[in-house]
Amino acid sequence: MIKNPVMFVTMVGAAVTTVGIFTGTAGERGFILQLAIWLWFTVLFANFAEAVAEGRGKAQAESLRKARKKRPRADGAMGERKRSRQRNCKKAIQLFAKQVTSSRRMAR
Repeated sequence: MIKNPVMFVTMVGAAVTTVGIFTGTAGERGFILQLAIWLWFTVLFANFAEAVAEGRGKAQAESLRKARKKRPRADGAMGERKRSRQRNCKKAIQLFAKQVTSSRRMAR
C-alpha cells in the first residue's frame, strides 16, 4: 500500500473511521459505519484491480519473451537466434574459403 500514496491514505482513513465507529456518539455511528464500509470497499477493489493488472503484465512479459526467442528464419521456419548466428558464421567461413580457393586458382 505504501507504493501507492492515494490508496495508502484511503486505507489509513478507513482504519480511522473504523475506530470512529466505536468511539463516536450513537447518532453518528450509522454515518461513520457507512463511510468506513465505502472506504474499505475502495481499498479492497483497488488491491484486486492492482493484482489483476500485475498478473496481466507478467503474462504479457512472458509472451514477449517467448516471441523474442523464436523469430522467423529466411526459409519461413521458426528458430532460435543462436542457430541463425551459427549458420551465418558457417556461411561466412564457406564464402571466405571459396574466395581463398578462387584467388589461388587465379594466381596459378
